[in-house]
Amino acid sequence: MNFKKLTDFNENIKESIELELNNQNSIYEDLKTTQNEIITLSKNNTDEIFAKCKLLIPDIEMILSLIDISKKILTNSLSEYLENNDKNYLISKIDVYNYICDKLNNLVTKLNDNLQEFNNFKESVDISNGNETSNINTNLLDNNTLLISEKRNAVILPYKYEEIQKLLDTGNYNSEDEVIEKLYTIPLSEFNNSAISRFNEGYKLITKKEKGSFSYALDLGLELMFKSNLHPALIRACKNIRELDFLLDCIDQNRLSDFSLFKIKFEMCPSII
Repeated sequence: MNFKKLTDFNENIKESIELELNNQNSIYEDLKTTQNEIITLSKNNTDEIFAKCKLLIPDIEMILSLIDISKKILTNSLSEYLENNDKNYLISKIDVYNYICDKLNNLVTKLNDNLQEFNNFKESVDISNGNETSNINTNLLDNNTLLISEKRNAVILPYKYEEIQKLLDTGNYNSEDEVIEKLYTIPLSEFNNSAISRFNEGYKLITKKEKGSFSYALDLGLELMFKSNLHPALIRACKNIRELDFLLDCIDQNRLSDFSLFKIKFEMCPSII
């Protein structure tokens, strides 16, 4: 499980990028399988098993997120290079990829060590498999509130009643609760790595909601990545770049109370002393 840096920009660069993309796709699928196995093991087992699984999952999620980012950079950089034949542009984006590649290889080395330790521990104890589902009741939530809840282990996005009704009219959902749970309720674990999540949310805001360019999306993602005072769920809740700009202005001026597009509520687990 290794990620290859790209340094040779000769006529074979297209082949090199495509080979690395195939490599990353294979690693991604292997890691998803490992992640699912660990999640299954964590259910209905001892507290010790659960604790060890909980330590592994964030590392896997971080690697998966970084793989997503590196694949986006490689795919879109190659596409723009083939279209515009701008080698300087390609080199600048590959520099970003190579930086991420170093991070990935370091994280994978650490993960492999932790997985080996976990497997050794697993062989020494009795492991049971269990399935457990959780239902989040969002009926009482204000539809103009972004709820970031440690108690529920979930983020509930703001929504408009008419939005829910339009989605119900498609016939793909059986109830308002189903729409809210599937489209507006996000596991808090999706934002475990804040920096990577901020990058992903900024990237998706431009490419999916604004239908903007890859370059714009990448620049915004990298800018947001290092805003440590910005919870990534806030980016997800913004419907467009104008809302995000307003939010960032309020945060930069330390006047978040002036942000009026939706309410922001945090539910924290009580501290145990």
